[in-house]
Amino acid sequence: MSSTHLVRLALAAALAGAMVLTAPVERAEACSCAAPGDLGLLDPGPEVPLGTRGLLWAGRGTARPRDFAITTTRGGKRHDVPVTLVPVGTWGEGTGRWNLVLVRPGRPLLAGVSYRFTTRRFDHDRSPSGGARVVTVQPGPAVLPASLNTTIGPVTSAGLEVISLAGDCSHTIDASQAKVEVVLPPALEPYRGQLLYRTFVDGKPWQPRTYLCAANAPGRSWQPTAGTDLVYSACDRSVDGPGLEAGVHEVSIEVAAPTLADGYQVRTTPASVRLGCVRQHPRRPPRRPPSAP
Repeated sequence: MSSTHLVRLALAAALAGAMVLTAPVERAEACSCAAPGDLGLLDPGPEVPLGTRGLLWAGRGTARPRDFAITTTRGGKRHDVPVTLVPVGTWGEGTGRWNLVLVRPGRPLLAGVSYRFTTRRFDHDRSPSGGARVVTVQPGPAVLPASLNTTIGPVTSAGLEVISLAGDCSHTIDASQAKVEVVLPPALEPYRGQLLYRTFVDGKPWQPRTYLCAANAPGRSWQPTAGTDLVYSACDRSVDGPGLEAGVHEVSIEVAAPTLADGYQVRTTPASVRLGCVRQHPRRPPRRPPSAP
């Protein structure tokens, strides 16, 4: 066999090997969730009522006073406010389980003064956790009602992204659904973000998520506005996450206010909603990740 023929065979073998190495490889799809870090200081909104006890911090580990600072500016000079920490307890379950701590100033907050709450604590990826929250104290205190009501919007049928129990992080289904909201007195409405909310359906906690790796913040649902939620029915409950069965359900929301009053907790008067079973329409499969180069 000539040397030229041997070179050609070697080149062909090398080319075939390169084609094998660079051929697209189909990945096995699975939902892999990274361990979440601290949420940091929860956002109460830009204004807080007189008598506010402090701001809430939520995280996985243990908070220490030296992790936080409270400052205010008067006469062009910055003044440090002593910090004390008051454990509030834990909130949620699984990936949505948080340690709650009240970051409390060592002296009462003054009306008309702006305070800057800062955390020096770092989470697992070394990025500032929670950043800074600046709040201005309003002249009047918040009046917490002894009872509250829940409103339920009209039942609609629409596409909804929910947790998938079939291997993907989430998928979209056609669902019978209704919005739920706590009705607050007008004087308390500006401070909606300071309250913590927990939804119950038929007496059991209701905590759905849009995808498997999501972790709802303490006192918040999978909806963007504080004090609101969305209930839905899932006809195929083996696939479509923790949806409800079709039928009538009683919905109530528990409200707590650890930044305003120690021990305040009220559950709204239950409201009824009837959810149906929606026929599913074919949908495009979820996009697969690009193949390895």
